[in-house]
Amino acid sequence: MRITILVFAAFFLLQSCQVYRPRQISEMKNGKTYELTLYNGQTVEGICSKITENSIYLKTNENIVAFPKEKVSSLKRRKTNFVALVGGIALVTAGTIFLINNSEEKAIPFQIAD
Repeated sequence: MRITILVFAAFFLLQSCQVYRPRQISEMKNGKTYELTLYNGQTVEGICSKITENSIYLKTNENIVAFPKEKVSSLKRRKTNFVALVGGIALVTAGTIFLINNSEEKAIPFQIAD
């Protein structure tokens, strides 16, 4: 029972592989994924395709949309948390090996029909 609790605790700690980090508009780079929040509350996620003096161009659903910089209230960049990703993969692998090693041969008492 203790191992099960530890596995679930580790799973919840490592579940978020994608995180959003706050950024400034001046830090934006082409080809990276960002989430823009506009002053009207609308949130848009897309890949930055171009930045001009007055606008940000994001590729969303195969369309390029321009957003005026003065209408953007916040900006976040999506990043992959590799520690959580590797930890999650290791946790699933260890859990699978643990279950296989501790399972009984007669776990399914009946014949499965073909």
